Amino acid sequence: MVTLTGQPQKSRRQKKVQATAKLHSGKYNKLQSFKCWKAPSESPITRCVECSGHKKKKDSCRFIGVRTILYDGPTVLGYHLEEQEKASILVPDLPKVFNVPPSREHITVIELTLANGLLPILQEELQHINEGAATYVAGKAGVRTTCDTCSTSIFSQAWLCLSCGREACAQCFHLLVKFQGGPTGPNGMECATHIGRHPHFFDCTVQKGGVRLLHDQECFKPKTLFRVSQLHAAIQRMLELIKIPPVREKLSTLQPAVVSSRDDIPHLVICTCTMDALSDDVFNVFWSTGEPLLVTGASQGFTLGEWTPSYFMEHYGSQECQVVDCQSGEVENTTVRQFFRTFGSKTHNRCLKLKDWPPQSSFSSEFPQHYDNFQRAVPLPNFVRRDGVLNISSRFPEKCVPPDLGPKMYNAHGNPAGTGRGSQGSTKLHMDMADALNIMTYAGPQKNERAGAGCAAWDIFRAADSDTLRGFLRKKFPQYSDVDPIHSQGVYIDDELRMELYQETQVVSYRVYQKVGEGVFIPAGCAHQVTNLSDCMKIAIDFVSPQNVERCATLTQEFREQFGHDGKASKEDALALKTMMWFAWLSCTTFNE
Repeated sequence: MVTLTGQPQKSRRQKKVQATAKLHSGKYNKLQSFKCWKAPSESPITRCVECSGHKKKKDSCRFIGVRTILYDGPTVLGYHLEEQEKASILVPDLPKVFNVPPSREHITVIELTLANGLLPILQEELQHINEGAATYVAGKAGVRTTCDTCSTSIFSQAWLCLSCGREACAQCFHLLVKFQGGPTGPNGMECATHIGRHPHFFDCTVQKGGVRLLHDQECFKPKTLFRVSQLHAAIQRMLELIKIPPVREKLSTLQPAVVSSRDDIPHLVICTCTMDALSDDVFNVFWSTGEPLLVTGASQGFTLGEWTPSYFMEHYGSQECQVVDCQSGEVENTTVRQFFRTFGSKTHNRCLKLKDWPPQSSFSSEFPQHYDNFQRAVPLPNFVRRDGVLNISSRFPEKCVPPDLGPKMYNAHGNPAGTGRGSQGSTKLHMDMADALNIMTYAGPQKNERAGAGCAAWDIFRAADSDTLRGFLRKKFPQYSDVDPIHSQGVYIDDELRMELYQETQVVSYRVYQKVGEGVFIPAGCAHQVTNLSDCMKIAIDFVSPQNVERCATLTQEFREQFGHDGKASKEDALALKTMMWFAWLSCTTFNE
């Protein structure tokens, strides 16, 4: 376009870029104030991973307000991170209302738990700043940073590539340093194996001559989300707390009894408690043993008429959904009405599962009436509710991305194969990222005539037996020799395998037959599997109890190690445990003030 004076008119994009990145003569530095993709195509400024893709995210740029560009006239000499001295510490809008007002006892329990978990992490971060010369970069509200290699949430010890914006956690950065020199370097054999599994491990998104550049340790600069003064204050308080001797609950030294069931396979007997007898004090003592618990009458506060197939057919029948064939693994498209129509029918001979329902939206937004009912009636609300005063995950700020801990519904037909040879169950062997509660709200008649009321058969293994269980499964299933057979969620241990497991290793499971109204508490770190022996509806929620924070940390590390062969993590660190613990710590600090 030409102006009235005959001069070419500059485009809006050119004006915007020139206004934000006006070049001067000589050498100078300028903080990047524009999104990378808005720079002219001929500009030498490299683009971050968010701006270089085909689908550019309008509100996302990793370098705006972060990267300082070094110029010599129009020439870009390089980039660096500049200390954001004027940036204030991000103060999250922490929740102030819980299911009950926090007491001094509640705060002390949480503080002691967090001090033991966070202290070594914060001490390492202080070292990262002092010895690694990490630069303070203010956090952004509502943004959860994850490692671009392993998908672990980055809370501390972070590194940023100033060319492409990729972020690396401490473990991935140290691997990058270790493998300098590639397959021909000093750790060449190990490096070659790693690259074979993760072919894009070294890749930078910046290209030169049509070829992607490769990262080395010089590409990354250390960064931190913490001020030194902030770390010193937290560390000092934590050191004071850990001097306080912990209160030791009097725990039973009795081992769970091993008995034979109706299929003659030995199993452990789960501890059972009635809803009326269950209290925080009782739960505290028992939960510290790390064993599962069965609660009868767990749904006594539920409006059970609203947790049935007929209710969901009437109110949500037209919704489209996906179901999984539990035996074949095939996924099918259907509607809620078509899925639930066969519930309670003995003529239906397939085990279809509607899992993690609703799959996209939150349970509270999709089923607000049921969510409120669940919140009011759930056992041990101080621990289990999303806003539970003793639930470590309840302290996430509203504007931050919280972990998806549920509740979710798990609805599946009874498996005609039961738990017998060749059965793939209803839910294969796995571990949840945190503690879990699962309550059955509906069960149809059993497929097998020999049994009575409808139920689901659970096998829950003790956390202490996990490594033995992994060794047994790797021996039986060679395809899992290089990956975790539990976290891969590809195995169901049928009756024949359970007997072999016992005969070869003496490892047995808690065998539980869950009926309507019963709740199963599963501690973090306990592998478990389920087979519906009848058509069942259940609701489940994850929570983070003070007793099992350490187990959750172990699981986070185990999930991190499960890389896929395409270089991506097979299970994202959805729990963000370290960040969760820090928010809980800040919440306790606010209470103390």
